[in-house]
Amino acid sequence: MRRLIMRLRLVWFIVFLAGFARASDFLVKQPGEIKSKQLKEISGMAFSGQNGSCLWVINDSGSKPEVHALTWQGKRIGSLFVNGVKNRDWEDLALFELDEYPFLAIGEIGDNRSVYPFYQIIFIAEPHLSVFDNSEKSAVTPYHILTFMYEDGPRDCESMAVDEKNQTIYLLSKRTIPPVLYQLPLDLTTDSLIVARRVTTVTTIPKPTLEDLGEDPKQGRYCAQPTSMDINQNQLVVLTYKRVFIYEKENSRNCGEALNQLPLVFQFPHLKQAESVCISPVDGSIWITSEGKKAPILQIYKP
Repeated sequence: MRRLIMRLRLVWFIVFLAGFARASDFLVKQPGEIKSKQLKEISGMAFSGQNGSCLWVINDSGSKPEVHALTWQGKRIGSLFVNGVKNRDWEDLALFELDEYPFLAIGEIGDNRSVYPFYQIIFIAEPHLSVFDNSEKSAVTPYHILTFMYEDGPRDCESMAVDEKNQTIYLLSKRTIPPVLYQLPLDLTTDSLIVARRVTTVTTIPKPTLEDLGEDPKQGRYCAQPTSMDINQNQLVVLTYKRVFIYEKENSRNCGEALNQLPLVFQFPHLKQAESVCISPVDGSIWITSEGKKAPILQIYKP
């Protein structure tokens, strides 16, 4: 049995290196950095659906329940206070369309100790930037709040994506080894408690390598944990603290099938704590940023 396990690990390591080789086609540049002192714990990021070159971001647990608008260069445009909710542990942000109108989904899904009985996804209609014409602060009331639990008990999760075509919300666990993918219906009408169903384990995101552990013995063991994800018609991306995993997704392929395909693996320049990823609707490039002061905004793209 031990010999078999060693062989399987060797096979995966070879596959992992192949992924790195294919990802060498990608380049990375830095369009800007987060300039606002209010944004030190960014945990989710999404492109605007109606405001041109605008990014929406959220802060992590303990921060105000606000969604912040930024330029692509990282300059803060304004902050949108979400009425009637708290930021227990906001961990990801997704943009999607419903009846041809853009919405933002805020993932109240973090749970470091895996103890909370339920979690929430807060939906707000995306406002036009004109709400900041007279002030850098505005407020919005949630369009809907979806409350859910996992079918196999509490989970810490920082990765959420909305699949418009299949009307499904996907969640990828952080601290389980391997990560587990769950799904919820994209339902903005029900007030009932929904159960997140287990879809598949994701074996294509490997444990930290010996190199990872050697570079940073203290933090290296956490570097393979998923911290954010995003999806469009063609691809699904998963962010960890050190790498981006890029999966091909055809229109007919659901996320569970996509995540069990061989990904491209891109190792980006060092970031303090990479926890936000989104896919550009303009050119399909991948944008990431990190927690910390003056965090870089990185764009990963094919030339």
